[in-house]
Amino acid sequence: MEELLREIGITNSVEETDQGYIVSIEDSNDFAKIYSKLDRSDLVEEVIESSQITPDTISVQYVNDDYTLTLLGDLEGDVYTLTGRIN
Repeated sequence: MEELLREIGITNSVEETDQGYIVSIEDSNDFAKIYSKLDRSDLVEEVIESSQITPDTISVQYVNDDYTLTLLGDLEGDVYTLTGRIN
């Protein structure tokens, strides 16, 4: 997972949990940078039918053969996460 993120250009710290991986995102600026890198990357593909964007929340899912990444943003609460799991 960490290797994939580095190849995409995401260098945030990654924590491994029983459920998968959690990438720390500091603030909305960091969230925007990660969103842009994932969106432009050829290493993952957005799952459009699983992605939702509202005025208050963003949930965007990306996949490749090995991982599923979910970028979550609570814009009102200023809470942002990127989670990953092995497929």
